[in-house]
Amino acid sequence: MSEINSSSFNKDDQGNGNELYSRYEKISSFVDREFDDTVNEDEISKDINNDIDLYNRYQVELAIKNELHRRIISVTVPPELAAKINEGIRVYSKQLSGNFKLTQSQKVFERTNNLINEIKPEIYRTSLQQKKYFYAFAGTFAFLLFIFLLINFYNQSGNSHDEDLVSISHEIFDKIEKGEMKLQIETHDPQILENQLEKKCNFNVYVPDVKDATLLGGVFNEINGVPVAHFIHRKGNSIIYTFQTKRNEITDKPNEKDKLYLISEVRERLNKGENWFPCQQKHSKGNAAIWFKDDVLCSSISKMNFEQIHATLTDFR
Repeated sequence: MSEINSSSFNKDDQGNGNELYSRYEKISSFVDREFDDTVNEDEISKDINNDIDLYNRYQVELAIKNELHRRIISVTVPPELAAKINEGIRVYSKQLSGNFKLTQSQKVFERTNNLINEIKPEIYRTSLQQKKYFYAFAGTFAFLLFIFLLINFYNQSGNSHDEDLVSISHEIFDKIEKGEMKLQIETHDPQILENQLEKKCNFNVYVPDVKDATLLGGVFNEINGVPVAHFIHRKGNSIIYTFQTKRNEITDKPNEKDKLYLISEVRERLNKGENWFPCQQKHSKGNAAIWFKDDVLCSSISKMNFEQIHATLTDFR
């Protein structure tokens, strides 16, 4: 690559926001290999090779794109949704090509660019150093962006409607085992935990007060719009995680809205009045004990066997 300087683009920094915005948009087009009458590939390539700011922005966008492509699984978009997305892109591109007042996003863009220019003397040392800084930054930024999108998608969508209650409780237990679930309420007192969880649930939470296990605390959330209380006991090196909700929130229809699906095998045993019985899942590391108390239904999961779970949670003080 030819020797890079920063003089050519600094002149544009004094120009209007539309011109700045347009030049940086052309960098994105170059990265995506999308060209039209307003985007000259040779001209952009020349600018990138001779302008330190454009070069660094190009490297960042390229690294982020490659990192996201590597990490994100491709899915097939429904034709109707794809058409809407393409139409939105077309309208937005048309707006950018006209003469219009600065939007709020462009103002933010300008402020960001000004900040970058202010810190140039500190981070723009040599071409080699700049490449290292921006590759490292781009990789980290792309990874954090991916994690943010993944977490945001999970929080908004929740668990699948066709996933049954016992499977969900097994999945949560596996997350607890990996240290991915943090307690909202930490207490050893069952009464305190019940009171705290009942403030958020629409049912009377039941937390067994047992002799041989220590209560660690609990969590409240909603799954498929249904309030759920979660709590954890520890016995020795083992934990017992309990998923609890109201019995009338259960359905035998996998896709019913605002309900939790329960497989027919478990429902039939509950309808017969059976209490405290095992329900094993093939892909989980834990064992499940299904039980109820008054109007609440529970799925308790542990690496202990069913008999040990039952004995521990029914050995009351």
